[in-house]
Amino acid sequence: MIWEYKELLDKVKNFDRIVVTGPQRSGTTIISKCFAKDLGYRFINEADFGTYDFDGAYETLKSHEKIVVQCPALSHYCHYFSNIESCCVIWVKRDINEILDSHRTKKFISMTYDINEIETYKNSFDNIDFNQFDNMWEMKHFIWDNYQSFLTKNSFELEYSSLSDHPDWIDFEDRKWDRLKITKN
Repeated sequence: MIWEYKELLDKVKNFDRIVVTGPQRSGTTIISKCFAKDLGYRFINEADFGTYDFDGAYETLKSHEKIVVQCPALSHYCHYFSNIESCCVIWVKRDINEILDSHRTKKFISMTYDINEIETYKNSFDNIDFNQFDNMWEMKHFIWDNYQSFLTKNSFELEYSSLSDHPDWIDFEDRKWDRLKITKN
């Protein structure tokens, strides 16, 4: 089931720890900040514990309550996070073409990190033919849909565009890419 933001907000308030993940540029930052603001939780960006540091993310989640952790770079580990007490995982669903447009608009150059992430996925999911994917974002959605969503307890899929009526939403054309309207709390 793919949730709308308002309905999911009511559901996740029962969890002390919320992980928001999915492909990079899928909206994990703005969605994490909106959940944190609306729930009165603390927002934690993946850079705060080390973007690719699984142990740092895991310890952050175990040692804090009332937090929303944004971590698309660790999406291949999200099913492990759901084993932490009172933790849920939100996977952001966004159209692949919109993600690619966001990458181009942001001038997001990610060749090295794409290769590193793809290698990490290959090591975690060795039974998948990775040649079938045109891009990393397609790969991440496929693995979530066919594997991780079944492994992840307390998981929810959120439609990115359902945030569009949130008061902090900024239309794509109006965005200034050097900042987001919501600041870290």
